[in-house]
Amino acid sequence: MNTQVFQAERCRFPDDAWGDRFKENERSSTPHLPQDWRTLLTLPDPPWQRTASECRYLVGLKSPLRRDRRAEIERQGRGYDIEATSTVQAVVGSVEAPDRPGAKKAVNALFDNMLAPIYHFKRRFKRGRPGMCCSEPLEPMFPHGDRDHPAHPAYPSGHSTQAHALAFFYARLFPQLTDALMAAAADIAWNREIAGLHYPSDSLAGKLLASQLVDMLFENATFAALAEAAAAEF
Repeated sequence: MNTQVFQAERCRFPDDAWGDRFKENERSSTPHLPQDWRTLLTLPDPPWQRTASECRYLVGLKSPLRRDRRAEIERQGRGYDIEATSTVQAVVGSVEAPDRPGAKKAVNALFDNMLAPIYHFKRRFKRGRPGMCCSEPLEPMFPHGDRDHPAHPAYPSGHSTQAHALAFFYARLFPQLTDALMAAAADIAWNREIAGLHYPSDSLAGKLLASQLVDMLFENATFAALAEAAAAEF
């Protein structure tokens, strides 16, 4: 593939490359989002014209960052939700403490509303992963066949969306921690770039989607009550 000119259709994620365990995520429940969330949420098209420059950036990240951050990246790559966003959660403290059942309930509710929007946009844009679209050697940390291989499109980054959603959630409750929360979320998103799994624009799209989702969730009375109860426990 030409490293200077990337055509959108040449960077599409193949339909037959979807992993079975990801195919139904778009149909996950969204108990605290409005029914018309699909029309209310917006993301810009992936910046196809910047793919070449983003690929060169990713190639430059591989070493020594992958070696130095490998254990952290592998831990975050094993899933979504609390496990993958633990460094954001750590800014405010654990939700596993016996005296914080409301906080854990609120965080779980936050994540319960994430999957469908994330995969709605992944299905819409079908952006191929860097290993598919970059002509430069860019073997991802979790290649096909690896248990943590993300067999779904790149845009937006799910890890970035969830990490930033958790950060925006807690920033509503504890504004004085906003900078630390956002830094922790950005670090999780960056790790996915270091791993060769996402372009920087995937990370930014995840942050944009997270901001919209948290705004919507706080407009829901039930979710807002969960958040208020969580804040009281910290």
